[in-house]
Amino acid sequence: MDYLKKTWWIFAIVALGIALINLYGCKAPDYVADIGFIVPASANAPEYPVMVKGNLCRDNEGQPGVCAVRVKSNEDFTIDINPQQYDYEVTFNCSSNVPMPFPQSYLVQKDLAFSLTVPFASFPPEKVFTCSVIVYPKDRPEPIAAFARVHVTVIDYRYNKLENPYLKNDYLVLGEHALYSYYADSEGWHMVKEKTVVKNRKGVSEAFVESYTGRQGYYKGSSTVQTQGQL
Repeated sequence: MDYLKKTWWIFAIVALGIALINLYGCKAPDYVADIGFIVPASANAPEYPVMVKGNLCRDNEGQPGVCAVRVKSNEDFTIDINPQQYDYEVTFNCSSNVPMPFPQSYLVQKDLAFSLTVPFASFPPEKVFTCSVIVYPKDRPEPIAAFARVHVTVIDYRYNKLENPYLKNDYLVLGEHALYSYYADSEGWHMVKEKTVVKNRKGVSEAFVESYTGRQGYYKGSSTVQTQGQL
């Protein structure tokens, strides 16, 4: 009798374990194609991952597919697409003020990277333009299309941006040209004038710096820069 009770408890525990595994998702769900959903390009939803100047093109919420970039007037503007697991057609288009023949379409093979470039000689006099790429995967029978959009501002190549603040040892270095500085820590926002460094006592999380000429510097998170000298 004791043997039967022991055996019953073993089966009960095993059954409970299987039920818990199914309940809490330890078993991977089956793949289901999202057929019937609106295609991103049809919804004007830019979300395709592309690289610009070595960085993923993302919006202010961190979502890929749409971004704004600054490009110096003597540097080409390039959008890079990382290798994909399928062949695809890509269409490249820019604002009508860019003096280039658009749209441009290319066929890209699986596992190959691809780049699309606007040479700086074709930058418009307005110094502002927008480019987009639309990708059409070739491994699906339906007409699928996803895209990315990049807003470009052209900056005079002679312009020197103000250096961004950075952490060094126990200080936030604001820089020698810091006229007005605003920084946030655990106690809130603070403003200092003509200060080149501030003590990082309360964990600085963000900082803005403005110089006499109006140039701006920005710090976010725990960025650090190693420089010569001691503080």
